[in-house]
Amino acid sequence: MPKLDHFIQHYQTAILLALAVLFLTMRLPQLTLLPPYVDEGLHISRAFNVLDEGQPFVYTEGGKYLQIWLITPMVALGSDPLWNARVVSVLLGLVSAVGCYFLGKALFDRPSVGLAAALFYGIIPYAFFLDRLALNDSMLGTLAIGIALLSLRLIKRQTLAAGLLLGLMLGLTGLTKLNGLILWVIPPLAILFCGDDSFRRLVSNDSLVKWGRLIIVAYGLGVLLIIPIFFAPTAHLDGPASKTWLLDAAPLGSFAEMVTGNLQRVWAYYTIYLTWPILIMALLGTTLTLVRRHRGGLLLLSAILIYNVVFIIITVYLQSRYLFAVVPFALILAGYGFVMLIDGLATLFQRTTHYALRTTHYVSLYLLLLILCSLPALTFNLRLLTNPTQAPFEAYDRWFFLDGWTSGYGLNELAAYLREQADQHGSIVVVRNDASGLTREGLNIKLANMSDTIDLETIDLRAESAHRLTDLLESADGPVYVVLSLPLAPGAVPFNVDFDNTPYCHSAATFYKPDQYNYIGVYRCGIADLVDDSHG
Repeated sequence: MPKLDHFIQHYQTAILLALAVLFLTMRLPQLTLLPPYVDEGLHISRAFNVLDEGQPFVYTEGGKYLQIWLITPMVALGSDPLWNARVVSVLLGLVSAVGCYFLGKALFDRPSVGLAAALFYGIIPYAFFLDRLALNDSMLGTLAIGIALLSLRLIKRQTLAAGLLLGLMLGLTGLTKLNGLILWVIPPLAILFCGDDSFRRLVSNDSLVKWGRLIIVAYGLGVLLIIPIFFAPTAHLDGPASKTWLLDAAPLGSFAEMVTGNLQRVWAYYTIYLTWPILIMALLGTTLTLVRRHRGGLLLLSAILIYNVVFIIITVYLQSRYLFAVVPFALILAGYGFVMLIDGLATLFQRTTHYALRTTHYVSLYLLLLILCSLPALTFNLRLLTNPTQAPFEAYDRWFFLDGWTSGYGLNELAAYLREQADQHGSIVVVRNDASGLTREGLNIKLANMSDTIDLETIDLRAESAHRLTDLLESADGPVYVVLSLPLAPGAVPFNVDFDNTPYCHSAATFYKPDQYNYIGVYRCGIADLVDDSHG
């Protein structure tokens, strides 16, 4: 609606400032209420490693460096590393919201589309949840928007500077997460759908030469920026993430069963985390894009399809956060559908009453429909701000973030218990299993200022190394506590020592996850002559 678009354009700066204030007001409260997810502990721990070692390329999986570099100066600033790391994600989320506005405005030439997309980004549980975690998935969404905007800039200006800026954004995407390289498909899609040339002219020799030079510059710079990660320590691509992908993981049924399951999971993710009203707007925008063959909409839709299809066919354990990079594109389509719906209602009103709505009426209708679309999302978000265990997570995500060994529930209680024992005994030794997780990186962060009274040790309790625990018990000056994430995951190698049945260790404390099944177990071991009570 032109009058509404003129209104938004005229007050653009004020509207974006109000959007920023609203965004931060919603994102910052209770920022550390949800305990740290296991990957957050890993990223924060590695940020401290960068500070300690002065080496930016520390051990990590999948080339996840950019976020570590961004949170490194932040975790050094204050006493709460988790809050400091998460606020980086919040600020990047704000950039994404503003980016949705400018990308929607550029692709559809309607500021109202961009504003709707930005407001949807601010309220959907998908973004509200991930923007408040120290994970790199929401950062990929920020970079996806940047790649799309710079691709449009390259199409418009066709200059070396535009190619270099695009190459910088491509490189940053690779440095964030290697699977983010899928987003490198966006520039050619932008040229195909949003370029001034027809397809016949696009594939002509002159056009190929013109675009070829700029694309080579962009992708060449992107490749140069990510090359160093392949010369980092050789273990940087190893770890739990290697078991996520189809080529590395043990087969779980047939390929068709995996794809079918992933399709069902993707549908669940979008219906739950976009919420039905906003998903319906996105489907309406998609339908209108296809019917009208809108070139900007086709760019967004093709990027969404490619990104989702790749993950559906290669990922064994498909988590919702893996798909988030293209969620901002879906929200722009939702903004398009939303604005077209308002246009249709205004036109219907004018035909039936022979009265043209004023700008204030358009704004009122816009805000009224926005509030109606937002209610389910706001209900979800309120639960995240008050009691995350009551939020209606998809079952897979609920296990990862709330109930499973990957969730941080129990970590705060564990750290408080160990501090209490250290105060009581003067000093204690805490043994963790040699595996990345909350009991290792999590305690490193929580007990960082207790090194004088709490000695943190790591032992591979699942290998043939029970003698290392024996040796430790013989030499320890204080009580020894072993902390474990239990029960063991299906298929995991059992511990060499049966901590529940050996007379040399006894259960000292138990901290349950919300499901009251998974828990962190604390065992006190106090003699030097520990017999290997092997599981066989």
